[in-house]
Amino acid sequence: MARVSARCDYALFVGASTTNCDTAAELAPQAAALKMYLNQTFTTLRLDDMTVWQRHLQNWPKKMPICAHAEREKTGAIILMASLLDRPIHICHIARKEEILIVKAAKEKGLKVTCEVCPHHLFLSTDDISSIGEGRAEVRPVLCSPQDQAELWKNMDIIDVFATDHAPHSVEEKDSEKPPPGFPGLETILPLLLNAVHEGRLTIDDLINKFP
Repeated sequence: MARVSARCDYALFVGASTTNCDTAAELAPQAAALKMYLNQTFTTLRLDDMTVWQRHLQNWPKKMPICAHAEREKTGAIILMASLLDRPIHICHIARKEEILIVKAAKEKGLKVTCEVCPHHLFLSTDDISSIGEGRAEVRPVLCSPQDQAELWKNMDIIDVFATDHAPHSVEEKDSEKPPPGFPGLETILPLLLNAVHEGRLTIDDLINKFP
């Protein structure tokens, strides 16, 4: 279906689960990467058992990337485990001061880690929730404090990629009693980043190098 109707290039992750540790690698040739969800998101794929993390890290083909949704202390935990197993790891949508600082420390030690940040964590914070509305502001990782937001900007040199984490829920879904987490981002990320360049918060080289 996507192949017929897509208007842009796309690729798919393989979602790591508790039941596909030994079989996920079979899909590697058709995938962009393996994605491990170590915190609660909108899926049922959260991995709480660290022995499952280890099996996925060991079994996924060495030449293929592994990405992790890993918040707070799990950021450090997955970086350490990946390092022990000599696997590069990419941390998705960094949102907090503690997360960007642990990635910074890992890079300074020469560990094989990269990370990304989303526009909603760069341009929105908990200060904006009242104006957006709690349902529409639902996202994972959640919107964080202005102090967390400032730390992301302060450590822009540590961030490797700007990513949208695009989640195009409808207005009706976001205004419902159980709003799903996530924002659309494909339409807004480039204008937001270009405006940040205009304001002097980013350089044009930042935009080119981190948003390929």
